[in-house]
Amino acid sequence: MAVSPLDRLATLLAAATTRRGSLALAAATGLLRLSPKRDVVAGKRRRRKKRKRKPQPALCQRKGAACESAEVCCSGTCDFLVRNGSCAPCRGRSCSAERTCCGGLDCRGGFCDGCRDRAVSCAADAQCCFSDCTSGACLSAPGGRCARDVDCRACYLNGNCTNACVNGACSA
Repeated sequence: MAVSPLDRLATLLAAATTRRGSLALAAATGLLRLSPKRDVVAGKRRRRKKRKRKPQPALCQRKGAACESAEVCCSGTCDFLVRNGSCAPCRGRSCSAERTCCGGLDCRGGFCDGCRDRAVSCAADAQCCFSDCTSGACLSAPGGRCARDVDCRACYLNGNCTNACVNGACSA
């Protein structure tokens, strides 16, 4: 009758030699398979070399957050006409294969979400995300649509930014 590997291991461990010696003999004869995480002969965990972790990029700031430079904004644009520096929205930013859109937006026609932000050339209102197309640029005249003060001509061109956009319409 053949002796099973477990029976041989039990016999080795019951012998007068030390357990460490028995385990070493069992490992050498192939009765015991060592796991990659534990070194059974030494009875210690193997130490893994620590990998150098790449520094995690800081989370970018969303639209409307205060900024002092474009690097902190998800859109890559800090609009200094808004509250002395405010992160611009992703929608309407220019884009390409090298400069992708933030916020999960698609790049269509060279602009994020297919429409244009303020002060970009246009031929029709439908091309502008937040304002009307006035005199060939996405900047609304008084009464035109807006999402923030800089979408209005009075703010963008003349610096008249206090309450330039009220309830979605340019007041000045």
